[in-house]
Amino acid sequence: HQRSTEYPVPRVHAYQMEATAVDKIFNEISQKSIGQRKRISGLSTERADIIVAGAAIIRTLLRYTQSNMLVISGSGLREGLFYEFYGDCYKNSNPIIEDIIAFSTKNFLHSFDNQDLEHVYYITNLAITLFHQWQPLHQLPKEWEKYLLVASLLHDIGKEINYYSHERHSAYMLLNANLSGLSHQEQSIAAYIANYSHGSFDRIAKTFISANLLSDEEWQIISKLGVILACAEALDESHEQGIQSVLTHFPKKDSVVLECVYNEDINLDIIKPSLEKLKKSFKKEFGATLTCKWIHLHG
Repeated sequence: HQRSTEYPVPRVHAYQMEATAVDKIFNEISQKSIGQRKRISGLSTERADIIVAGAAIIRTLLRYTQSNMLVISGSGLREGLFYEFYGDCYKNSNPIIEDIIAFSTKNFLHSFDNQDLEHVYYITNLAITLFHQWQPLHQLPKEWEKYLLVASLLHDIGKEINYYSHERHSAYMLLNANLSGLSHQEQSIAAYIANYSHGSFDRIAKTFISANLLSDEEWQIISKLGVILACAEALDESHEQGIQSVLTHFPKKDSVVLECVYNEDINLDIIKPSLEKLKKSFKKEFGATLTCKWIHLHG
């Protein structure tokens, strides 16, 4: 199905097919001989003899459950056995992961040795806080929070390849990560939010084949969430975790005041210019002027 539609992402896990597409493929392969099936693009020659029976089972399940969509899983019995063992050892005999998106994203993050995890989790908490406080600006439903969460946790992984242009590398690595709970389209959204973590899109990253999965409306939302992540990143540009809290006020329709409470050890000479650079993007995305008010923790 991927070959026939020229699908731009070479990954099977989380791939989605409509039930009508399953019917179409079944009708096509059931009318061919084994020799003819071996020449079908995208079909393993080793599966040419059993593909008809397998497709018939899937088609029957879709009809029985009255489902209109098939989602492909790259996980199978091995993973099930592992999580059963994992649950016995670490989760009081519970093999079920309640939040599989956050779990698999953190698992991927912790597979790298050189990440500043304190900074990453600090940025993530800041970004999610700003997402909620700025809801009157972006007016997005809560479900978009998960994309910002994934992007925030993985926005710096590209440094494993190269510090310079690491946003591009982070986006590429996120696009190809084996994450659970996200469709290919959703994973692409998170990747391009991460790509925006320093206030602009990398032009090369926007040429990645996954960019073709996204609509114009999704690109507009990605830009808004990208500004949120970029502001969170700017608030810890010095990697000191010195901003203790943030609070947003809306004194006027076109004006936003961000109160930043900081401790005495933080270097504002690094943070203030980083936020200043984002004010133009903030105005473009949210139609309002951003003003920062700096409040010393002890005075």
